[in-house]
Amino acid sequence: MIEGITLASKYSPLGNNNAGIYSVASFTPSFAQNYFPRNIASLNPDPSRLLVKVLKDVDDDVIAEVKALKIVGQFVASGRMRVQMEDDESMYEIKPMIVMLKMPGQALTSTRDSSRRRIWRPRDR
Repeated sequence: MIEGITLASKYSPLGNNNAGIYSVASFTPSFAQNYFPRNIASLNPDPSRLLVKVLKDVDDDVIAEVKALKIVGQFVASGRMRVQMEDDESMYEIKPMIVMLKMPGQALTSTRDSSRRRIWRPRDR
């Protein structure tokens, strides 16, 4: 179980396989020491540079996302953490999550062409 990181407000409710993307309010020095890969530690990021994607479940798409984040150097950590339930803030549940580096730019969903979404499918063979 990952400890030492505190979620802030929901950054984005979008996504098919997640229970929300959250900003990070704070993290402890031990979180940084135990989880930051060298490339992230060298940036000495503050909490505003991190996002946490809380997941509904772990499947092949989530594993692929972690691999992709590692390739581009934005992966911080993954595991499970206690998350406050949305419908009852006095209750908590254990959820899988990914901690990633927040990058500057514009979300694809806010671009002009986002209404013309395509579903990629491999060619029939």
